[in-house]
Amino acid sequence: MAIWMDLTNSLTQHKGNVVGIVRAELMLAKHLHEIDSSIRFSVLTRYGFREVKKSELKWLFKSKNINDDYKKYQKYKRNKLVKLCNKISKKLAWEVFRFKRHYIKPRDILGNKYITYPYKNGDVVYSCGWFGTKKEEFYTLIKNQLNDFKLVYTIYDFVLLKDNLKYLYAPGNLLFEDYIKWISDNCDSVVYGGNTAQKDGEKYFKENKLNVPKSYFIKWGDNIKGQQFNEDSEEILNKIGVKKPFILAVGSFDNKKNYKVLYNAYCLLKQHGEKNIPQLVIVGRLLMTDCLQNKMLNNPLVKDSIKILGCSDEELNALYKNCLFTVLPTLWEGWSLTLPESLSYGKLCLCSDVAPLKEIGENIAYFINPYHPAEWANVIADFVNHPEKIEKYEQKIKSNWKSISWAESTKNLYNYLTEVQNTKTKVEKIKEDIAYDDVVKTDDPLLYYDISLLWHSVLSGIPRTEMLLARNLYKYNKNMKFFWMNGGAYCEVSSGQLTHLLGNENLDEAIRLDKKAIKSYIKKTNLPFRKQDVVFSAGTGWDEKSFDNMLQHHENVGFKFISTIYDLTPIVLSHTHQTETVEKYPDLLEKFCKLSDYICYGGKTAQKDGESFQKEHGLSVKPSSALKWGSDIVSRKYSEQEAKYILKKCGVTGDYIMTVGTVEARKNQEILYEAYLELLRNAKSDEDLPQIVICGHKGWKTDDFVKTLSNDKRVKDKVFLLSPTDEELDVLYQNCKFTCLPSFYEGWSLTLPESLNYGKFCLTSDTPSLKETGEDIVDYANPYDPIEWAEKIKFYYNNPDELKKREDLIKQKWHNTTWAECAENLNKIINKLMEK
Repeated sequence: MAIWMDLTNSLTQHKGNVVGIVRAELMLAKHLHEIDSSIRFSVLTRYGFREVKKSELKWLFKSKNINDDYKKYQKYKRNKLVKLCNKISKKLAWEVFRFKRHYIKPRDILGNKYITYPYKNGDVVYSCGWFGTKKEEFYTLIKNQLNDFKLVYTIYDFVLLKDNLKYLYAPGNLLFEDYIKWISDNCDSVVYGGNTAQKDGEKYFKENKLNVPKSYFIKWGDNIKGQQFNEDSEEILNKIGVKKPFILAVGSFDNKKNYKVLYNAYCLLKQHGEKNIPQLVIVGRLLMTDCLQNKMLNNPLVKDSIKILGCSDEELNALYKNCLFTVLPTLWEGWSLTLPESLSYGKLCLCSDVAPLKEIGENIAYFINPYHPAEWANVIADFVNHPEKIEKYEQKIKSNWKSISWAESTKNLYNYLTEVQNTKTKVEKIKEDIAYDDVVKTDDPLLYYDISLLWHSVLSGIPRTEMLLARNLYKYNKNMKFFWMNGGAYCEVSSGQLTHLLGNENLDEAIRLDKKAIKSYIKKTNLPFRKQDVVFSAGTGWDEKSFDNMLQHHENVGFKFISTIYDLTPIVLSHTHQTETVEKYPDLLEKFCKLSDYICYGGKTAQKDGESFQKEHGLSVKPSSALKWGSDIVSRKYSEQEAKYILKKCGVTGDYIMTVGTVEARKNQEILYEAYLELLRNAKSDEDLPQIVICGHKGWKTDDFVKTLSNDKRVKDKVFLLSPTDEELDVLYQNCKFTCLPSFYEGWSLTLPESLNYGKFCLTSDTPSLKETGEDIVDYANPYDPIEWAEKIKFYYNNPDELKKREDLIKQKWHNTTWAECAENLNKIINKLMEK
């Protein structure tokens, strides 16, 4: 009878550096060998399992620095010669296994591959790796063959199955529920990471009417304390680019780690002008929160205050020793590895007020609500500005914290595995988805209108603006020419083929019909614009060659060009845009500024930003205007029955608030979801809360948010995405309680005026561009603070009298700009240029 430890995760599956679960597996293996040299090790192969000889693990048994030695091992694995040997060994597998006394039985077939394994009756196999290797399929078959073969699995935590947390993760190929059910059916015992995880596990098994395996919980050892390192911390910190003072967060960029709250807290600290903000150093590899990491590294507000690193143990040691204190905002853990690390270094840890961390930190860590960025910001600032408070906690840690070594942890595990080995248990067996009109010949100046975005797949904000301006400008300029650019060529279509667009029909339907009708058009390589002509673009979809042709023709001929710049988001908020856009936009904007004789900005904020850009890049500041875009509403009265039918079709079941706009990072719809979770946490019943309808097509930089929202059953049918038709949007506006607009930045917003035109109060972001539109008619909330959004949503929803006051204020003070007025203002600019 032997005790085995499975090392599949660390030796064959994991390809990167040491992370928490890999470290636990390696440290336990190392110390199990020290305790009992007869412990054996195995890994999953293509054919089943093979024993890992002690000679293959010498590097681990002698290791004094797991991180560095594991890197060397990984490098060794990648060696071409080793790959070749592995390839040969697979071809010779049958013969090799025969001579190695593996149990090979021709009748045991899985996918036409023979199952091989070195285990015997009476053996115990311990696995502490993660799920997803498919080894469970093989273990099931082995359990069916051997009468007294025992399995002991570790479950670190139940984050993937907790109702308030499982929404953070998209289901994998092997669902975690299936994995846990498999453990229930096949494992003789479970080792949990901490008592909280054990309670979660046994509760889940009972609630789901599953077999509850015998269990034991372990406190994992401190990761790196006690290793021998270079003591020249300053040299190490300089090498990795970290400057004092700094605070430290350790852990991979996994959704449950909740680094978003630190990001928002730092944004709030910066906004409040806090002077003594230390650098936040995050040590962890990227797992699934690319959008958040991008914000941290690129948001101008905080990018110089946040540093993300991958570190060796020696570098991590230097960081722990020299940080002011550590932060651990995780939403849930098993037995945390990083909190004991921090305490073992005598460092204060600000951590989430959740059960598994309180199990460890008791009264020697400082606990904060994991969902309140403002609270994190205040506490961080308080400790930074009052070092005597840090010293007080460090003294408590020194007096009360008892470090747990990996040797102690492993000894407890070994005693338990021995107990399981000597216990006779049997696991039950169970079962296993353009006709074209000739060009008007005239010496009079002509207006050429760029409709390149006619071919845009989605009629969202900018394409819609381009089309509505075309419709209304045409009323003043019957000889207006419509064109688009393609590969440097000029393509012109007659107004006769745009009858629906230039009429009064529903815009979406008009575009669909006209695109279908355009069967022929004039295509020219040489641009037709003359010196007296004016070319207007309300949003370009040009390729580089087309742009170069425009610039060259403008230089040669001198026609007048009017461009539209809605906002400077790719520069002001670069982290909310695609990398390609951010890289190309400054050059594109510079070309636009050189090409333009006049610029129409979307509001005064965009105008100010645009002029600053021109000055900073040594460009002449072009004449410009800050236009207010139109916000007409095409609305009709609906019978009660019609409205109910449309709302039901949209998924509305009661009171609701709504937000309108493309679902993209800049629009910040995620803050409404976070605010709703805060409301849920404090609500007596979710029936006391309104639904939140997010109206808009999916854009960029929101994959994490959209996945999280779709996975979160707590908000299913409560907070949801919708791409409504014009009719549906009309009904939604008419019947909502109020609207929200949490954008970080707008030019001249289209949706805020739209809401006010319906007489609907809007809770919007406290940003200059939106204050330019909303003035004192609406109310504002910080775009980084979900708690403030939650409080104000709750206030206006629960206080109909206050909401009525706001609606009365809209009637008194709001003056709408129609698309006809916008076109009239633009036409005046065009006429002045034509006169020059």
